[in-house]
Amino acid sequence: MYNAYKRGGFFNALVDIIPERCFSEVPTVIDGEDEDTEQDTEFEAEFKKFAKRFDFWRLMRESFKQSRLGSYSTIVPVFTERDSGAKLSSPLFRAASVVAINPFYQVECSGSYDYVSDYFDKDWNKPESYKLSPSQLAGRATTNASEIDLHRSRVFVVTNAVGAQIEGTPVLEAAFNALFDCNKIRGSSAEGYRKNAKQRTVMSADNAEAARAMAAKKADIDQAIDDFENGINNYLKLAGSSVSTLQSNLADPSGAFTIAMQEACASQRIPVTELIGFMTGERSSIENSSAFSKRLRSEQNNEYGPTIVKFLEWLVGVGILPAPKNEIKIKWPDISEPSKSEKLANAKIMIDANKAAYDARDESPFTVEEIREVAGCNKEKPSSDYDAPNPKNDLKLDNRDEDTQY
Repeated sequence: MYNAYKRGGFFNALVDIIPERCFSEVPTVIDGEDEDTEQDTEFEAEFKKFAKRFDFWRLMRESFKQSRLGSYSTIVPVFTERDSGAKLSSPLFRAASVVAINPFYQVECSGSYDYVSDYFDKDWNKPESYKLSPSQLAGRATTNASEIDLHRSRVFVVTNAVGAQIEGTPVLEAAFNALFDCNKIRGSSAEGYRKNAKQRTVMSADNAEAARAMAAKKADIDQAIDDFENGINNYLKLAGSSVSTLQSNLADPSGAFTIAMQEACASQRIPVTELIGFMTGERSSIENSSAFSKRLRSEQNNEYGPTIVKFLEWLVGVGILPAPKNEIKIKWPDISEPSKSEKLANAKIMIDANKAAYDARDESPFTVEEIREVAGCNKEKPSSDYDAPNPKNDLKLDNRDEDTQY
């Protein structure tokens, strides 16, 4: 799956599209009862410093990508501990600081086959420890770092699994065959076009004498044809024979390709138009975008947001971040918010509706304040230096005395 992800555009797009869209604008971490306003608490202030230092939101985006490719991914902070003699294979209780935070694919930091057997432990049926080996992933063997055994308390797991397990479902598992069919269709079509573009010469004898000459001088004729096809100014002597090329009609692969791509996108409930980018019509494109925005909001609120909160609570528990005063909340930007041009278009529709109501001698359905709000502006029109209550009374022709007689 990793090799297909790195070499296949459709594989790559299917894995990356949801994290890329969800983190197109970073969310806000709030420590307070109000879910919409930052409270400027100590936790929020320290988190902002932490996020800037370790590029936190990019780190989380990449971790979610890696978790979608495998059954899970891991985030491994490099802690400096209060007890300098502590081993990495021993539990972590309190940390003094963080030196670095590294995300890893599943095979780079994999769980052991020894599972927690205590039923009353919060990690029951999960690995006791993890083996950190960055050189295990094919194509990324650029290190000679030795393997490290890490206690489970030092590793944060990012997964879509629920309950007493960490092995989730890879994104490419259901879509792999369909995407591989897309690659086969594309490859076979390209090979067919290549072979069809290469002229295959057929020489036929017009009479018996020419046929005998062709049989006797087969090697010379083959060489002459090669020189003719590869040269620029060469010419071919036919001498009682004729030459033609073989061409075949290639079948249109778009039908089979579309079916395979639709199945792959259906496995993740992603519209084909969103994954590839083409449009089949304005109405269908709008509906697809609306449905996909709902899917993205679901991912933000039900998977990404809770995972981020758990990671921050873990850092609070080991002493890296101060304890919040209230519950940690994640506020995501409105991913379906219309663009500026769309807002102005909606405002124009409201203005046209008011004009139609005026022409029909009916009451206007929208106020000026509502139209300004839909257009993305403040409800109240800002004052201007050119506004005057009685502009005609203030109008003067020149600077002469007002009592001057003309």
